Amino acid sequence: VQGHDGKGACLCETQDGARCPVVGHSRRVDALAFSPGGDRVATGGGDETVMVWSSVTGERSLLLLGHNHAVSSLAFSGDDLLLVSGSCDESVRVWDARTGNILHMLETSVAISRRFQFSRDNQHLTCVWVHPKRMCARVFDLRTGETVASEEPCPGVGPRC
Repeated sequence: VQGHDGKGACLCETQDGARCPVVGHSRRVDALAFSPGGDRVATGGGDETVMVWSSVTGERSLLLLGHNHAVSSLAFSGDDLLLVSGSCDESVRVWDARTGNILHMLETSVAISRRFQFSRDNQHLTCVWVHPKRMCARVFDLRTGETVASEEPCPGVGPRC
């Protein structure tokens, strides 16, 4: 994967270096995640969208809409069934990674979602957020969308969106 003109990314052939198809966001790409099998890649960024692409053909399979600010982070679950996106709109969205349906919208009180980690059984999601004067972590039950553990505020300093 390579950056392209500040408004997308290129999925390149790794064996022969052939030209790469352009991944078409209207603004810069800030987040990228490969599926566990490596056959799909999700991108998100300043245009408030998440796009899922075939890493083999470069064709877009999903366009996920709903965030109101830049998408700052992405992750696939280990079973490849879920995709999570964090945004500067103070939300985390959990998507069905095959259909693009929204499963949960998890509200937060801080601006930037930086890291996600799924539990081994993909039933829980740990999120770490960064705010200009603090960091916090929360564990969500993905069956209900409820918070099951939280540590806020934590010491730390982070950037704004």
